[in-house]
Amino acid sequence: MFMQSVDILKNAINNTLSMGSQGYEDSLYMENLFNLLELTGDRGEAPFNRHFHTIECRNVWFTYPFSDKPVIKDFSFCFSADKTYGFVGLNGSGKTTLIKLLLGFYTSYQGSILIDGIELRDIDIKQYHTHISAVFQDFVRYPFTVTENIGLGDEALFLTQDGVKTITENEAVYQAAHFSKADEFIRKLPNQYASILGKEWQNGTQISIGQWQKIAVARAAVKKSRIFIFDEPTASIDPI
Repeated sequence: MFMQSVDILKNAINNTLSMGSQGYEDSLYMENLFNLLELTGDRGEAPFNRHFHTIECRNVWFTYPFSDKPVIKDFSFCFSADKTYGFVGLNGSGKTTLIKLLLGFYTSYQGSILIDGIELRDIDIKQYHTHISAVFQDFVRYPFTVTENIGLGDEALFLTQDGVKTITENEAVYQAAHFSKADEFIRKLPNQYASILGKEWQNGTQISIGQWQKIAVARAAVKKSRIFIFDEPTASIDPI
């Protein structure tokens, strides 16, 4: 009985120390969470002119925190409105980082990013983002209907009914699906645009990653943005 009591005491002390260690580790994550929740997203006061003419990168340098190796090195280029540009480069050459700089996600760059001569850091970032559509490599696959998945790209398409925002099939969703060629497989789904995507819900339909990419492109296209940014949006789409 004495040996058993010692063993129980040892386990109790071990559990107490383990819980204290785990609690301290969790508190570090909570600190990051609260710092994130305190972010307002407000930045810059200059209005964004949706009828802009140029976006110019002038001697842009960027280095990630806790690193001494620049990802973007003295990059200069002038993008003209209503034109299409493509970045081609090896993995790790800075393509995605440059996209995030143009989107205004990072502000700790050296040099200037100018929209019609106005520094991007001085522009109202929320207003700027309302005129941008983007498809990232790690896009989100929502377990919603096809219409909802595409419609999420433009909040204006949703109507509030009894305190709940809903969206029904409309011409904007159809046009976006045609643009991304998603309409071709959507019409073959059991409930077409009303089909629930993913297996999280009952009667959900599983689609391929390439088909998901077409949905993501349609989601970006449904909003009539002035700036479209695509980061390898066809990586899993058939070459044809």
